[in-house]
Amino acid sequence: MSFWKMFSKSDTDNKSTLEHNLKLEFPDFSDEKLIKLASISGLLSVVAFTDLIITENEKAAIKDGLKEWTNLTQEEIDAVSEISQKHAKELIDLENHLYANSLNETMSKDEKYYLIESLFDIAASDNHVSNQESEQIRSISINLKLPRNLFLAARAKVAERLDVLKS
Repeated sequence: MSFWKMFSKSDTDNKSTLEHNLKLEFPDFSDEKLIKLASISGLLSVVAFTDLIITENEKAAIKDGLKEWTNLTQEEIDAVSEISQKHAKELIDLENHLYANSLNETMSKDEKYYLIESLFDIAASDNHVSNQESEQIRSISINLKLPRNLFLAARAKVAERLDVLKS
């Protein structure tokens, strides 16, 4: 099954709305790069939408993370952020491993680590990281095949905001 077919509402859909919007926004990007953007957007959405609300702080954290570790222009960052928010409900319906599988083929270990750091920054943008958010990121880290020590290093950067340590 192709990556995009996972977003189709039925077997007769030729194109998902997500695929269509990404291709409209980035007509010169290769399918590989579009899949990478969709997968990153999916993981950003999964963490930001854990509590079923994407706050202004989370929106800002998504943009900050993309700016820090991708080579996207500000215009592209804004578009990816907007698309991930617009399609959040669609994106969170997929299992983390489906996004991770495509990213494992296209991202370096360092890029995956920076993605995990960004996910923690999004989770911590409201000044606390819930157990559910931390567990979601741990699952993503495992699916990205990152060693546990890199997950712990990323989590340590937001340690004072971890709910599990406040109990």
